[in-house]
Amino acid sequence: MYLQNDNTATRSLKTPWMDEPISFSEDGTGRCSRDVGERLVEEFDGIRVHPTKRESHTE
Repeated sequence: MYLQNDNTATRSLKTPWMDEPISFSEDGTGRCSRDVGERLVEEFDGIRVHPTKRESHTE
């Protein structure tokens, strides 16, 4: 799942319930598993589902 982090200064995020950190590019784009992404969107106001990037069904 692709995410958009509104805080583009954040390059990496790790919470206690995550197995590994998620990395964000300079434009705030990050990628993680769907379950982690959905929880991050719920818990952080500045993180949302990326508005244009989508997972393909072949990945």
